[in-house]
Amino acid sequence: MPPLRKLSSAVLTAAGIAAAAASELPEAFHTELKTLFPEYGSVTRTGRGVCSIRSADGRELGRLYLELAPESEKTTGYNGPIEVALAVRGDRTVGVLIGKNRETPGFMRHVVRRGLLKQWNGATLSEVGDRPVDAVTGATMSSNAIITDVRRLAADHQKSASGTVPEPR
Repeated sequence: MPPLRKLSSAVLTAAGIAAAAASELPEAFHTELKTLFPEYGSVTRTGRGVCSIRSADGRELGRLYLELAPESEKTTGYNGPIEVALAVRGDRTVGVLIGKNRETPGFMRHVVRRGLLKQWNGATLSEVGDRPVDAVTGATMSSNAIITDVRRLAADHQKSASGTVPEPR
């Protein structure tokens, strides 16, 4: 294959992988990213569990940290695991995002309205695990699952950045 064809093939493959990674994200993540980052245009996977949040013109706005733990290791809410992600601008958390879950929608709205997800705003990844966070009365199991998994997510990404996280099983 000629060098130019190899290069364009590699570029198309990389673009396809990035597009696939963005389409794998729950629609709720895209919706919340549009709220947190008014100039939001897209996300591009840049590493294991890390996406670059970009504007429509390609400028990086922040990063989205996804869970690294397998489904079997996630904390269970009332009706099962709750997918979470951390949106970061610079080195500070700007939002916790809730993805796929089987919780009762009313309980999840209650958790959001009571401000659980905002309690980490302004924290660095290293501060997320140590920040005191209060569970929401009336949705304790869901709250505790979110709290535990947000802390695990932050710790996993800190370890990953330092090279101490083993590869996924």
